[in-house]
Amino acid sequence: MSLFADDTKLYANPFSGYNQLQTDLQEVAKWVDDWCLQLNTSKCAVLHLGKNNPRNRYVLSNVSLKTVSQQKDLGVLVTETLSWSEHIQSVCNKARTSVYLLSKTFSKISPKNFVALFSVYVRPILEFAGPVWNVDWQRDSDRLESVQRWATRISYGRSRPPY
Repeated sequence: MSLFADDTKLYANPFSGYNQLQTDLQEVAKWVDDWCLQLNTSKCAVLHLGKNNPRNRYVLSNVSLKTVSQQKDLGVLVTETLSWSEHIQSVCNKARTSVYLLSKTFSKISPKNFVALFSVYVRPILEFAGPVWNVDWQRDSDRLESVQRWATRISYGRSRPPY
């Protein structure tokens, strides 16, 4: 079991841990009942990691938990294959949106100031949790770099006011 803020994750060895994990879920449900709390079971999900992982069904508070192929965990999109391509695509889309909004909002600033805005607002999006999802495919690396190249073109390609 791991805890962070109001998130809880239960995990087990898929080949020997089914019964243990189901028992842990029952204990969580009992604890919730004992303390008169409520679980939002619609936010609970099962993510089976790996292709040989048996797809067991789990129950929490008499509700069968949905099985998902990907789950966002603390801002990082984790897939059942542990491929980070979908996470990187999501990050690039969010960063591109931020670059676009910055370019429209601050259309008349100098390239130097645009780079400063990029460093403050966009780079953290691109770099968040980087050591976790470390880029290991050239295609993913190219996607991340394309956002920076696009921002550079926008920054230095803008026309200066005549005054």
